[in-house]
Amino acid sequence: MRNNHFWLMLGALFVIPFFSYAQPKIVTSNQDAGPGTLRQAIIDANQNPGPDTILFAIPGQENSEAGFISLSSPLPIIIDPGLYLAGGVSEGADTISFPLPYIVLAANELFPESASVFDIRTEEVHIRDVMIFNAPGGGITFADAHSCSISGCYIGLQQGDDGADRALEGGDAIQLSSSTQIFIGPTEDAGGNVISGYGGHGVAMLDSSAWNVVLGNFIGLSPRETKNFRDGNVGAGISLGKGCHHNEIFDNHIGHHRVAGILISDANDNAIFHNSIGTRFDFVDSFPNLGHGVSIVDGSISNQIIENAIGYNEGYGILCSGVSTSGNLYSRNSISRNIMGGIHLEAGANQGIMAPIIDRLQGSTIS
Repeated sequence: MRNNHFWLMLGALFVIPFFSYAQPKIVTSNQDAGPGTLRQAIIDANQNPGPDTILFAIPGQENSEAGFISLSSPLPIIIDPGLYLAGGVSEGADTISFPLPYIVLAANELFPESASVFDIRTEEVHIRDVMIFNAPGGGITFADAHSCSISGCYIGLQQGDDGADRALEGGDAIQLSSSTQIFIGPTEDAGGNVISGYGGHGVAMLDSSAWNVVLGNFIGLSPRETKNFRDGNVGAGISLGKGCHHNEIFDNHIGHHRVAGILISDANDNAIFHNSIGTRFDFVDSFPNLGHGVSIVDGSISNQIIENAIGYNEGYGILCSGVSTSGNLYSRNSISRNIMGGIHLEAGANQGIMAPIIDRLQGSTIS
């Protein structure tokens, strides 16, 4: 039976009423600051209480570099509830679910090392179809934010990027701190996200973030070539940190990370369902993580790891470690071809009850 957490959380996310958005603020300039710029549009939105829409109409933005915006400093912190910001995608994209955005937000050499491009500290902020790269502190940060979404964005990748010679950026691509009901994935008006090339984690949840959904994204990979893409993210693909609970990680493609595909550390009651981690469900392609496929450590309790494909990782398929790490469910996963083995319990995990060792499989008989 399919895990019911996912459907309950989606319901909790989308029963929030949609705002009636005001007359759109139109970005007509690709300059960093001044009239008609994205920076000015966010300033105006913050100063206008209530919902706002920001759209782009830069001349030539769809077919040239006119949509490229070089940022010398972070965009203004988004503090007014109810912002809908939509870039745009190229026509005739070769990957329908992940078309390339033509609005590109690129941090230049003056951008502060610790800053992210978007810093969101309110509710009902929805970002669609933009590309973000070169930001040393991260792509998008949510702090005490609620009921927001990110869809159709490329974070860490740029147009034409094949991963061969791109320097890794610092920070986490997307970070959630003390945030709830953040949806990262496809919506009715945009596709999933592509998240790769950061020095931290692909998606990091911190400080008791809860009831968030990460669904249908490429993390550490490009949808155009998963097998040979080399960079990934330096940290984990998805990290659930201290106190994070009741989050759903569902149907993502996760690979080429230097730590684990998914790291759960001191986090409880999260569901990891139907993801491909290091491989596809047919095990034909490999995009291994250099660590474990899924790593559950530091007293994490009552997490559910269900119906995932976990293969070709250089550690274990699933590692469970720590005397206080217990009560986690592993069910109906396809685990194969991981260098160190399948499921491994260590340091007193699972109350010291070890996984059974299968010596022989003959027909329908296991011994």
